[in-house]
This record gives sequence, structure tokens and C-alpha cells, in this order.
Amino acid sequence: MMGRSIVDMVEISIAVPRGEAGYWSIIRDLDRDGPWTVRQICQRTNVKTQAVGTFVRKLRLAGIAKVVEKNPSNQDARRDNLPEAVVYRLAKRPLLAPRLTLDGKVRPEMAIDQVWRAIKMFKVFSLAVYQRELPSRSTKHSRGLSPRTAPSQRRGRNADKLSACA
Repeated sequence: MMGRSIVDMVEISIAVPRGEAGYWSIIRDLDRDGPWTVRQICQRTNVKTQAVGTFVRKLRLAGIAKVVEKNPSNQDARRDNLPEAVVYRLAKRPLLAPRLTLDGKVRPEMAIDQVWRAIKMFKVFSLAVYQRELPSRSTKHSRGLSPRTAPSQRRGRNADKLSACA
């Protein structure tokens, strides 16, 4: 099997979904058409098989994905350093990518994720809106939102984005 050309690799690195949210969107698309494998997800991204495999393992442990069948490994798969093809289907189909620990337990949403989602939802966003609205919208699973979170984020790595909204 030949490697991909440089043009293909540049195109892949420009417009591929990455991270668990990206893997999740690919998995949902693949599952709509039927069973899928880790290899199919890897073919749509340029990340290592181990990263995708870890995410799929977490989905399986959480009961979101289930193993449908195991195909015996072949020479092509071994040459690509891939194990036997395990075929999956989704048992549950949440819209957003599930946040899971390595052992498959659901992680609560982080406060900063709530802040960024609120910024997207509100037409006008300021520190006053943050302090008034977000604490009342926090869920029972989320950690409390500190009024100091926004100013600390403003000084942090997201300073340009958050201050533009304030």
C-alpha cells in the first residue's frame, strides 16, 4: 500500500475533524450508514490510530458503542500497525460528543465550557451577563461557576476572544 501524496496530506490537515468532538461527528456519520471500524475513522483524519482507538474504547466502556463483530486480522492491517478489525454500532446517539473518563464514566461539564457556550448563545455578552445568568443555568453535575472565572480567562490564553465579547 502506498503512502499518501503531499497534496493529500496538506488537504487532510486543513479540513479534517480533530479531537473527540471531531471523531464523534465522523462516528455518527458512519453509524448512519451501518457498522463501522476504528480504521474507517482514521481514514477520515490524520491522527494516530491509538487516539481514535482510545476514544472508541471509552465509548464502548460507557455503553454508547457496542461491538457487533470481530473480523480476523489480515496482512494489510498488520502492515499498518492495526489490530484485528472490530466492528461497532452505536447503542446511544447523543447529539454532542460525550465527555468520558478513560474508564467510560461521564465527566461533568467544565465551567469554562459553559462560559463559551453562553457566549455563543447570548446576543450581547458582558461580565455582568456572565455573573447574572450563568450561575442560575449551571447543572447539578457542574462545578460552581465563580464570578472570578471570566476575569481570569480574560487575562489568560483566551483574552482576545473573551474581551471582544465583553
